[in-house]
Amino acid sequence: MAFNLRKIDLNLLVIFEALYATGSTGRAAERLGMSQPAVSNALGRLRDLIGDQLFVRDTRGLKPTSKSNEIIRPVREALGVIGSQLITSDSIDLSTYQRQFRVIIADPFEPILMPPIVRAITTEAPGIEIECVQATARFAEDIRDGGIDLACFAFPIDSKDIVTQVLCPIELVILSRRDHPGIKKPLDIDTLRRLPQIAIGRELRGFTGVDKKLIAADTARRTPYMVGKIWSMAPMIERTDLIVNRRSNLTPYRLPILTPLSGSVWR
Repeated sequence: MAFNLRKIDLNLLVIFEALYATGSTGRAAERLGMSQPAVSNALGRLRDLIGDQLFVRDTRGLKPTSKSNEIIRPVREALGVIGSQLITSDSIDLSTYQRQFRVIIADPFEPILMPPIVRAITTEAPGIEIECVQATARFAEDIRDGGIDLACFAFPIDSKDIVTQVLCPIELVILSRRDHPGIKKPLDIDTLRRLPQIAIGRELRGFTGVDKKLIAADTARRTPYMVGKIWSMAPMIERTDLIVNRRSNLTPYRLPILTPLSGSVWR
């Protein structure tokens, strides 16, 4: 960085990281427990010190410049080193701690995992906010960039710079509406090939590996309808003759091929 480090206030780097992660002065202010004018003022100071606009406005908010993209990694590494050395769990006063966390939680996990967490923060850490956002195909990049703090998802990922912890195994089954006219127990390969299926969008579906396994077993599926949210699948198959790979309390049929999948959390 071609500027005088002695003129840099550590708080300015914290604010820079929050702006980069959120793409908004308002959301950065909420995340840091500051006012929006204070964040804007800090951004102005950073621009003067670094000699770059750092962020420009577009239709989605603040877009980082090439300079911001260049320095974000060393800034985060520096903040991480300082935090690991100076901050411990014992030194954080949860009653006054202010932070907004952005997370991705797979639909089936959200009503299981989040209620006890929400109860805990509302009573013990009132300054903490959690924003659960919809996953996109670039969720791994969002984790690396700091735009997402944690993801609890059923999509495997192979990356050395993202910590992965398996939460539980997930058994995939074929689901249909009750008394589906095209299915007779047990489900066979020919029926699986023939019946139209509902699936999540192509970008996210590519992470699961399910389609690759089906193709390898000569059982490529036909998907006339694709959804953006998992929760909409059950009502759709209840009212149509579509089937789906999933877990549910509707009529399940074991897949005639092996497709192991695990739920994981990344941060």
